[in-house]
Amino acid sequence: MSEDEENERLAYADYWDDRYAQTEGGQLHEWFRSFKDLNEFFGRHFYETYPPSAAPRILHLGSGDSTIPQDLADKGYGNQLCVDFSAVVVETMSKRHADLGLSDKIQWEKVDVRQMEEKIPDASVDVAFDKGTLDAMIHGSPWSPPEDTIANTGKYLREVSRVLKPHGVFLYVTFRQPHFIKPLLMCEGTNWDVELEVLGASGGSFGMLSKRQQQQNQVDIFFGRIQNVAAEIYGCYAGGSSDADKIPQGIQPTTVNLGNEGFDPNLDLGVMVYYVKASPNSVFMFDTSTAEVLADSCNQQLQQQTGFAIDKVILSHEHGDHVAGRNANSLKQVPVVAQETLVQQFGVSGGGNVALGPGEFQTFTMQDGTMNVTNVQAHTELGTVAMINGVALMGDELESTLNFLVSRNTQKQSSQLQRSDDILAQNSIVKVLPAHGSGAALFGGQFDLQLSQSNQQYLRLMATTDAARSVCAQPRGRQQTAQAKARLGQSIGVQGTDITDAYFATHVNENCRTVGAAGARQAKKGQKQAVVNGNRQGGQRQ
Repeated sequence: MSEDEENERLAYADYWDDRYAQTEGGQLHEWFRSFKDLNEFFGRHFYETYPPSAAPRILHLGSGDSTIPQDLADKGYGNQLCVDFSAVVVETMSKRHADLGLSDKIQWEKVDVRQMEEKIPDASVDVAFDKGTLDAMIHGSPWSPPEDTIANTGKYLREVSRVLKPHGVFLYVTFRQPHFIKPLLMCEGTNWDVELEVLGASGGSFGMLSKRQQQQNQVDIFFGRIQNVAAEIYGCYAGGSSDADKIPQGIQPTTVNLGNEGFDPNLDLGVMVYYVKASPNSVFMFDTSTAEVLADSCNQQLQQQTGFAIDKVILSHEHGDHVAGRNANSLKQVPVVAQETLVQQFGVSGGGNVALGPGEFQTFTMQDGTMNVTNVQAHTELGTVAMINGVALMGDELESTLNFLVSRNTQKQSSQLQRSDDILAQNSIVKVLPAHGSGAALFGGQFDLQLSQSNQQYLRLMATTDAARSVCAQPRGRQQTAQAKARLGQSIGVQGTDITDAYFATHVNENCRTVGAAGARQAKKGQKQAVVNGNRQGGQRQ
């Protein structure tokens, strides 16, 4: 049986019944982190808000045979409900807690966390706790999770959102990288306000504090022409930094309600889609933003302000913040230009799609000249760039300040980026248009090939453990953050003030965990062990 097939089994109760039956009443395992390891995390996000005297309703999701409910009872918390879909562990732990005289403080129910309607009312829980339960529903590629992973995690998270009180909290402990987890958390039907914390000591795990957002789920978009480039290109920018110098200037924003599609965390980075003039009355769209409603809203702005139609959509790569708008009503009949795998997934049935193979160039005659489209592979193997009149639309192949590290092997990513640099040189590129960053800078056409140099410097910096550690310390407070940004900026040849808070958070919380620090190595080792040895049910494991 393959590792992925083993991981799929974690979604079924009979797998865990067998595992728990083998323990003969003993503990199978304390998954991920012990109570002692989590006590400080609980102190910051649990005890202060919900002291024992407040008698908060605590829900342990996929509680298993963890000691944490008993440990909380010892601290005075007496309104706890443990749920699990393993009949064996429910029977075992109910008896154990009864023998300890804790039955009045800790209740047990056999419940699948994806279907809790019959046992747990709406808005009845103050604190919901998950230590590995969501992780147990995840298998397959983290970049493109299979349908059952998306379905199981979505059902579970909607149930958690349903049972939480309006000001309740969802505490979630995971070994998985936040870059992969956050899109799953932001599933349809939820609206989380997520805070991330890297847990200390060994183990390389993360703690997430999620609250249901009470404000309306909205984002501003800005539509306008890209300046200082030698082709007629328009942009539609969503989200981004609230810093005055980062907000697009001279463009009136339009507020879009995201509805059930939810707020993609990448919107904190700012997400730009582009429109390249193809003919007197039409454009090619480059990427589709993070939601169908955003794609439709951007395309409505295009129609209202220019009157242009969309001939084709170029997809820069497969990640959700670039393709999630593909099925918007305004794009349903629009053919796709992308790598062959993406055309198979997102192309229209009526023809007109253009599928690219690895290294293949495709040429299009546009209003302002010839546009070359080809494959690049520094960010993903399915990357695509479009180049016309000295300007290149880059997607995530280049980032406006700091790269997303795709693996610990930054040298491989650097080599792939050098190949992309060679392609830019062959096409006489002088300006680049990335997908994320400061709205003011993107609309201003401010990025030249120096951006590629700073991206390469960042990859080289993060390739060396000692060098990475010098810029990976977690700052505390605004002053330390500004100083840390300045040090990092100096190391890669940019101004510290150019690094937005969202990019810096990605650097500290994700990239620094991906590269060579000892904690990052332990995290990867621990994550694999947790999956193979049983981080459990289709949603239940502590």
